[in-house]
Amino acid sequence: MSFGAPIFDLARVSQAELSAYRSDRYFEENQLSKQVPYFENVLLDRIGHYVYALIDPCTDKIFYIGEGKGNRLYSHVIEEQVQKDAQSEKLDMIGQIKRAGKDVEYLILRHGLNKDEARLIESVLIDVLRHRNQDFAAAGLTNIQSGHGARSRGLMTADEIQRRYVSEELKSLPEQAVLININREYTRFDDSKGVLEAVKGNWVMAKWRTEQIKYVLAEFQGFVIEVFEVKAWHHHPEIGRYGRYSFSGQPAPDDVRNRYLNRRVPKKRGQANPIRYTL
Repeated sequence: MSFGAPIFDLARVSQAELSAYRSDRYFEENQLSKQVPYFENVLLDRIGHYVYALIDPCTDKIFYIGEGKGNRLYSHVIEEQVQKDAQSEKLDMIGQIKRAGKDVEYLILRHGLNKDEARLIESVLIDVLRHRNQDFAAAGLTNIQSGHGARSRGLMTADEIQRRYVSEELKSLPEQAVLININREYTRFDDSKGVLEAVKGNWVMAKWRTEQIKYVLAEFQGFVIEVFEVKAWHHHPEIGRYGRYSFSGQPAPDDVRNRYLNRRVPKKRGQANPIRYTL
């Protein structure tokens, strides 16, 4: 279960379609919807107005803050393709990213807002980022807690938004598989390699378990964010009383990965161990 759609040639997209894509109206299936990422209507009903950031994957820096509703956050990439003669630093940056063979990355900073709230948050963020020149380390924040509503309506990628509101529940674990929670190990927004670094171990496991496990499902904040095929398990007897195990692996084949990716993991009362063999 994966989200979004690939971006193809947009040369034939009309201004009317672009305007509809940027508006608050629901987005209906048409030529444009088949060529770009978009939020499904069932999701738009739930996220309301939101504030978002566009990120340059080459530098991992935010280059644009915006607010809107519907599919507003995706409209800028289409705008760059359609409005070739437009003068804009934002569109120039998108063009540079595309020429580097990369895709713009998206963050939803807050959602579930009304229009006035979204505009206020947008303006505050623009002022702060301009003041600090986007050097988050220089800000030296000492906050122990995140802001109000950070867990439920806070910083999320576009995929995380979709997981939270439209993902199906994980009904069972595949045979020869283990589910490992990486809330403590994982740094959000890392790619598949970052997820592998967080989930590969070292874990307290019985040797006979490792001999059976072929797939590892990485769980973060209640959702399966990646599925790996195990190449080998490695025992580390020097760690702890009985030793621990780690694995080397790679993303699972698509027929396995797509079956479990982005699924919502049911909560298990009293579950403290990060490793689950059954639901």
